[in-house]
Amino acid sequence: MGVSTGRRCHRSHIRSVAVATPCARAQKSGQHVAAVLRGAKTKRMSEGACACNRTVDNFILLTELQTMMNILFYGAVLVLLGMATGCSSSGDTVKTTTYPPPPADFHIDLIRSVGGDIRVELTIAGTGTDTGAAVSFVRNIREVRTLLYHPDRGLLDTVNHTLASSSVENDTAKTMALEAMSRWTNALGVPFDSIYTQTLITVRGGRVYAAEQGFSLPPLTENQHSLHALELKGWVEDSTDSSALFVVLAERKRMINGEYFPSSERLRVMITSESGTAVWNSSQAQIFMQMTAFVEPKNIGEVRRYELPWNGMDAQGKPLPPGKYNVVLTLPARPSPYSVVIPFSWKVPHDK
Repeated sequence: MGVSTGRRCHRSHIRSVAVATPCARAQKSGQHVAAVLRGAKTKRMSEGACACNRTVDNFILLTELQTMMNILFYGAVLVLLGMATGCSSSGDTVKTTTYPPPPADFHIDLIRSVGGDIRVELTIAGTGTDTGAAVSFVRNIREVRTLLYHPDRGLLDTVNHTLASSSVENDTAKTMALEAMSRWTNALGVPFDSIYTQTLITVRGGRVYAAEQGFSLPPLTENQHSLHALELKGWVEDSTDSSALFVVLAERKRMINGEYFPSSERLRVMITSESGTAVWNSSQAQIFMQMTAFVEPKNIGEVRRYELPWNGMDAQGKPLPPGKYNVVLTLPARPSPYSVVIPFSWKVPHDK
C-alpha cells in the first residue's frame, strides 16, 4: 500500500487528474501483484510493477497530448479556411460605421463576367464654380475603395480603385470627374446572385464619405456565354466622288471583364482589294494619344455609333481607282478587337 500511495502522489504532482490511473486500478484489483510480493523479492517486484505502470502511464499521457495538439491544429485550420473564404463571424451585410454621403454626383456599376468575376465601374463628378463645394470635393479626393458584401457570408473583399481625372469648363460652370474601372477576381468561386457595395471615399485631411448600393447579379446563362460581347454592323454613308463616311454601329450583347481602348483610336478602317491587298489604312502614319478608356457601349442592350471620314485617297496619297473593294471596320479594343467586313463599290455604277 505504501507503493500505491507514493504512485498516487507522484501522479498528482505531474497531472491535475490522478483518479483511476492504470497503476491505481492494478493495485485495487491486487490479486496478481499479491501473489508475487513475497520475501526478499517484494521490493524489487514492486519497483518493477511501478516501472511498468510508469511506462504505460507515460504512453497514455503522450497519446492525450497528441490528441490535444491535433484538436488545436485542425481548429486553427478551420479558422483559416473561414477567413480565406471571406466568412464573417457576425454575418453583417452592412458595415457598422456610418459615414456621410459624398457631396457630389456618384455612380457605380457592377458587371458580372463569364468567369464569375466582377467589373466595378464608378464615376464621381462635381459641377459648379471652381471653388464650389462639389468641385472642391472631387479635387481633394485621395483614395477610393469599394467593399463587397455577400448577403450571407458578410464581407468578401475590398477593391482599391485607380482613378483617372478629367475636367470640362465653360463660361458658367466647371465639371471635374474621376473615373475608375476595377476588377474583382472571385478566386475561391464563392457563389452569389447579389452583392451589396459600400464605397469609401477619403479626402485630404482624412475625412471619409460613403456611398452604398445593392446589385442583383444572376449567373450568366449558357446562351449569354456563347454570344459575342459586341455585335457590329457597318456601312458607308455620304459617298461622293472624293470622299466617304464609314460607320459602325456596336451593340453590347454581354460583358467582358477588363476590356478597354489602349489609345485615343476608336475606329480603324482598312480598305482592301478583292484579292485582300490593303490599299488604305486609317492608322498608317498616325500617332494616337496613349490613354485607356471604356469600350462603349458599356451596358447590355445599349448601342454606340462610331464613324470615320475618308478623303478618297490610297496609301500613297493618290486617288483610289474606281472598283470593288472590301472594307474592314475594327474597334481596336483590348484584350480582343472587334471587326466587321463590308463590300465597298467605289465610283462603280449601281447597275454593274
